[in-house]
Amino acid sequence: MKLLFESGSRILLGGQVIGAKSGGELINTISDCIHQLMTADDIATFLMGSHPSLTASPMAYQLVNAAEMAIKNMKSR
Repeated sequence: MKLLFESGSRILLGGQVIGAKSGGELINTISDCIHQLMTADDIATFLMGSHPSLTASPMAYQLVNAAEMAIKNMKSR
């Protein structure tokens, strides 16, 4: 998964998902986050529930992990 954020506001602008069993769900979630103008911080702390056999546990959820990595990269600049 790859997420693209605006550098100043940290608002999600787009995302990419490759090879995930839950790719459709992730794409829909990314679309919702864009529509709601969510920031990297919003996504990193967003509590979500989904069907257990379709997604990873919240501790390893790709969307949250990608947002956390983006926050780390933006802070280091």
